[in-house]
Amino acid sequence: MAGSRPRVGLPSSVQRRYRELAESGNCLLKDLHAKAVLRFVETRQAGPAGADSARYLVAPRNALNQNVDLPDTLQTRVRSLAKRDKVSARTFLYSALVSYIDAESPER
Repeated sequence: MAGSRPRVGLPSSVQRRYRELAESGNCLLKDLHAKAVLRFVETRQAGPAGADSARYLVAPRNALNQNVDLPDTLQTRVRSLAKRDKVSARTFLYSALVSYIDAESPER
């Protein structure tokens, strides 16, 4: 994952919501992705180890793969926490991205 851009399957509705948030916040999509992943990383670091101690989600089979451009240091943290919690890095990233959208939805 380090040195490359990980790919995560995201439903089109989630991809669309990220584009809307990036546009309305006048920021780059990659910065918004990094913010979402960092929030999840910090939450996971503060919590107990194990997949059963977190809300991990699995991408739908028909989800469109999207590159997620993250700094190498953040990718390293993702890999470390995913390994600790015994989930794949893709599952960790998907959960981070969807959790952020859920928290930022105006319906909440």
